[in-house]
Amino acid sequence: MFIKGFGGFAQPDPITYDGPFPINKTEEAHGGNYAAELVSIDTTGSDNMLGQKVPKVTAGSIFLGTFVAINALTDPMTTTLFGIEYTEKPLLVKGFFKYTPGTEFYNSNGVLEPNTKDECALSAVLYEVEDVKKETLDGNNIYTSDKIVASAVYTNTGTSEYTPFELKLEYKKDKEYDPNKKYKFAVIFSASKDGAAYNAAVGSRLLVDDVTIINE
Repeated sequence: MFIKGFGGFAQPDPITYDGPFPINKTEEAHGGNYAAELVSIDTTGSDNMLGQKVPKVTAGSIFLGTFVAINALTDPMTTTLFGIEYTEKPLLVKGFFKYTPGTEFYNSNGVLEPNTKDECALSAVLYEVEDVKKETLDGNNIYTSDKIVASAVYTNTGTSEYTPFELKLEYKKDKEYDPNKKYKFAVIFSASKDGAAYNAAVGSRLLVDDVTIINE
């Protein structure tokens, strides 16, 4: 529900993958028939994708924005382009989640860190742009850019039952919302909070359901 499709691109050799997928639908829902299931999966970690290193763990995540697969060949952090054009002032994102962290945490180099526990992350970011078609924050700067006007981040180490969450956006004092300006809004849910940097635990599982965005 929060992901746009991949753009097609040519590749000289076919790449096959027969393992589990990080994003699924599940009947283990809070309301209705299905919920979103996000799982951080073991993708082996080797130099086998057009000469580029495949991470040991790929975190399951969904977001408002665009996934650009071809960017993985040059700058993996820019595969996730966070945010869509937004013409309202968002105040709150709420919903329900359930989370089980994986037991084996690996860093971006594929090294096991036995004393590190994974956490899920639920976040929302509103940022200002001059050109909605040309400007989009990515994995490098979605939480640090000076374009950010308001944000909210929630992390959790585990809950066995569906639990309500509320992301109340905090607006910066020096950046009041102006309806005459242009903005993009990103809502990001990840089974591993540092998954964008390829630090995650195999098997971390986040379920998200009944999500609502409330505007002013």
